[in-house]
Amino acid sequence: MCPGPNIFDNGIDGSGPVSPLVPVFHTVTAPELAAKQFLLPVAPPLPGNVVVDMHRGAPCLLNGVDFNIVGLVFDWNGFGLDGIIKVGDTIRLLY
Repeated sequence: MCPGPNIFDNGIDGSGPVSPLVPVFHTVTAPELAAKQFLLPVAPPLPGNVVVDMHRGAPCLLNGVDFNIVGLVFDWNGFGLDGIIKVGDTIRLLY
């Protein structure tokens, strides 16, 4: 699921809906890169609906294609982000 252009519109001026999505930013560490996974602060209620992108301009990424989320674990081992993510990359998740 990729967001539209108004994903962060707060709706205060009436220009768009209030987004129910909360952004989570995570910067990848060396141990996480070696493990090809990191822990989320809170498990998303619907992992298939989590919106993910990267600060380096990666397009909207898809669960089950580019990464996988099970419980609190964000994993990219064997998925599209494998070999792409580097130490220091910031990943934004919306859920």
